[in-house]
Amino acid sequence: MACYTVGYDVGKQVDPSACVVVERIVRFAPADPDRVESIYRVAHIQELLHVPYDGQVDWLARLMSKQELRQDAQLVFDQTGVGAAFGDMVQSAFREGRLGVLWPHGASIIAGDGRPGPPVGYNDRTVRKIDLVSRLRRLLDEGRFQVPVGIPGGEQLLKELRAFTAKPTPSGNYTYENATDAIHDDLCIAAMFACYFQNWHRLPRCLDHSGLREQVGTHHGRYV
Repeated sequence: MACYTVGYDVGKQVDPSACVVVERIVRFAPADPDRVESIYRVAHIQELLHVPYDGQVDWLARLMSKQELRQDAQLVFDQTGVGAAFGDMVQSAFREGRLGVLWPHGASIIAGDGRPGPPVGYNDRTVRKIDLVSRLRRLLDEGRFQVPVGIPGGEQLLKELRAFTAKPTPSGNYTYENATDAIHDDLCIAAMFACYFQNWHRLPRCLDHSGLREQVGTHHGRYV
């Protein structure tokens, strides 16, 4: 058993669609062996360019039919600005048994500067972009978001992450996007979704104190 989340950013117009599969693994914190924490290890990265919605759903179905994902992966996708069509296709494919066994989750990104406001997240299918950014930034700062060396697409994901920044707006707020239009942020968004909307339906694998031997997780509850 393992715990995977398939983060997916739906491409709009000329932007590619992007997929980042992340496995959540529990380990004992290096600085405090009595505390456990989650790390997020990238397992798959891919971009799709100029693929219609039905073709994207078919591709996701093929991905999630893989043995390691079929029972233990949950699809979470950014439905901002794509209307109901893509979400309806995803739900239909899930009911047909083509997208694994865990119900897919779609959410739209909304504005927000991080100050307290109405609850957002799983219940109302929205998420503030600053919350997505803050979550992934914290994981990066703490070394808990891991991109294995040599994984296909890894260099592009890291390039997008390095270019992602906050830009001030005339109203005094901030937008979060890549510093230059020459670099897309699609993989960033997919990774953020995979780390923010976590798969709580499956127990993660657990690293022992040495960090070398992987065991099936037996801990219950949520980790930071």
